[in-house]
Amino acid sequence: MLENLRKIDLSGNHLTTDKSLLSLCQNCRSLEEILFFQCFKISQVGIASAIRMMPSLASISFNIEKKRRHGPGLTPLPINLDLIDSFVSLKRLKAIDLSNSFISDEFLISVAKGAVECLKKLVLQDCCNFTFSGIFYVLSKCQYVQCLDFRKADFLTDQCINKFSIFLHNLTSINLSGCCQLTNSTFFILTRNCPLLSEIKMERTYIGVEGKEDSNSMLDFFVNHQVKAVYVGDNMLQLLDFNACEGISGECIIEVKKRCYEIRHLNLAYTGIEKFEINFEVSQLKVLNLSGSKN
Repeated sequence: MLENLRKIDLSGNHLTTDKSLLSLCQNCRSLEEILFFQCFKISQVGIASAIRMMPSLASISFNIEKKRRHGPGLTPLPINLDLIDSFVSLKRLKAIDLSNSFISDEFLISVAKGAVECLKKLVLQDCCNFTFSGIFYVLSKCQYVQCLDFRKADFLTDQCINKFSIFLHNLTSINLSGCCQLTNSTFFILTRNCPLLSEIKMERTYIGVEGKEDSNSMLDFFVNHQVKAVYVGDNMLQLLDFNACEGISGECIIEVKKRCYEIRHLNLAYTGIEKFEINFEVSQLKVLNLSGSKN
């Protein structure tokens, strides 16, 4: 009856089981996109079996529950090896969202091996148990990625961003909010190495704070005209989210706005900025958030 179904969202359906998921996959051969967040009666074995029944799947979104084994240290339960291996079969996978999941580098490597030429979107928001090595492997193999979400991947540093940014020529959007070790350097690295980037989210980071890699502050970078051309030249940035980044100043934002003239959405909520001026006659801004500011 649902042989032409292309997309289904089962998220939050606590009655969905392995049996019902497999029945769905068996009867919906045209299915291209499936979401099942917070469906905790679906096991990892069930997910693996379903994936093998849908080799043409283009998008999958689910979370691997962060369970722990009782005992000394509450050791996290490992990811089922069958689930890891199953992702190699998804050769047409374009998007995967694993928000709030317990994952591993081995899991990410399996995803990359399957979707090496197709992957466009990778969401690891609020995930745990993976490292920079896993991310680096995925991005080095899947160089057509356009959208990345690494929110709260607090192990990421400016040096990490610099290393994998060389693979991000097609990147248009990135979320690094809550990556608390990131500074000015990350902003400049991304605007330099990602020519198609239109959206950067860096809430609750150290943007506005001098990074270890650069000897100048953000404003110093813009005073030097040669560095301006190298770092921010002609870019396509349309969204900048610096919510709760207390180290940033109004002067720095003004200079960024001058160079990133395509910005439409600027979030400076709770940054503590005391002085901020915009020439609204030439600005392309459509959304400006200054809530919690001292203006």
